[in-house]
Amino acid sequence: MEQNINKLGAFVATLALIASVLVMPNVSAGDEDLSVTLVGDKGLTSYGAKYGHASFTGSVSSSSADADDNLTITASFAEAGWSDDQAFIGAWDGSNCAIEDGDDFVINGTKVWTSGAHRADHIMVLTRTDPDAPKHRGISFLLCDMNTPGLTVNPIINMAGDHSFNMVTFDNVRVPKKNLVGEQNRGWYVGATLLDFERSGVDYSAGSRRVLEELVEYSKENYKDGKLLSEDEVTRNRLADLAIEIEVSRLISYNIAWMQGAGLVPNKESSMGKVFGTELQQHV
Repeated sequence: MEQNINKLGAFVATLALIASVLVMPNVSAGDEDLSVTLVGDKGLTSYGAKYGHASFTGSVSSSSADADDNLTITASFAEAGWSDDQAFIGAWDGSNCAIEDGDDFVINGTKVWTSGAHRADHIMVLTRTDPDAPKHRGISFLLCDMNTPGLTVNPIINMAGDHSFNMVTFDNVRVPKKNLVGEQNRGWYVGATLLDFERSGVDYSAGSRRVLEELVEYSKENYKDGKLLSEDEVTRNRLADLAIEIEVSRLISYNIAWMQGAGLVPNKESSMGKVFGTELQQHV
């Protein structure tokens, strides 16, 4: 059974890598309805979650053009007051905790900055299951259906008026124990593995490339001091520098994707790609 689960997980991981490396870089600026999200399937595969792959693989690998037929999973890590410091999940005030009750865990608490929760089918939750354990221990990783009673999604609108983040509230939300990923009270390690595989970071270079293409077109049509911007040496050099940075970011992402495909854990490589990619977005 475990071997079959891992094979299914590897297949889903391959689909995610293909989407990440081949689809995302070629999404044009106008394709706002086309999005590619990695669901952290390697985090599930690595820890042999029976609930994960047996139930989800058919939907994740679906080629249906109808978005309602495809499975979307969001991750819920951060909580109010501690941002992304996972060590403090439910550590002080008893919030964001799950209590065992028969065959279920009962979750209470609030998560913030949950991307895509308003469109997700399921949510991956890091929650404290042992309040007396040291900070990095006593945390478990659970998979929860978004339609579970007591689960509420509230939008977080950014200053640009966009809605991608959400606040998710759990009010006596019951999650079956079979939805536990990995070992109980060791969800920290599942979450860490998931983050290593969460993304190749190719979206940084893909988005920046689209902006660069628009800048190049702008420089060909607009003048400064009576001369096209595209003929200005300073402008040309800046655009060239951006093109080099974008290519470097893309190759870093491809290396991460190669490592994922080879069964390696891109730990420091993912961090390098994120730092370089976020700085690239600032430069653009």
